[in-house]
Amino acid sequence: MRLDLKSVLREIIVVNKTIPNQRSIQAYINRIADSERREEAARLLELISRISGEKPVMWGTSIIGFGEYTYYNSKKKPLTWCPIGLSCRQKTQTIYFTRGLPDMECTIPTNWPNLGKYKFGKSCFHMRQLSDVRLDDLASMIGFAWRESQTSPNPIYY
Repeated sequence: MRLDLKSVLREIIVVNKTIPNQRSIQAYINRIADSERREEAARLLELISRISGEKPVMWGTSIIGFGEYTYYNSKKKPLTWCPIGLSCRQKTQTIYFTRGLPDMECTIPTNWPNLGKYKFGKSCFHMRQLSDVRLDDLASMIGFAWRESQTSPNPIYY
């Protein structure tokens, strides 16, 4: 069996490339070409900031993160991530619920049956535009996710 140096190094050192940095959140939002999407991004930024009480920080080049925690990947290596993140993609506004919420997809229809049009994948909540969802329900869902992220034990092995 031939050893691949990259594979060996990956086993030894796990590096998360999407990390908090000093990039400007305003510059990120200003780069959004569509003015409506830019306005939605600013509203979501304000909403999540208010609910979480956390100062937003850029993670990598395209995620605005709120808070941080350590989790363990499948190789039991610790990595740092944000409990809630926001990414303003070209076709969707995406909110990441990434801590202690493996059943979030099942929770949404029960707790917020009138939330609106959205897609949920793994721990990513996608909406085409902010007007597709009820803002009060979205705020309630974000609040629930934030509270859960603060009280749940660190997730084990993603």
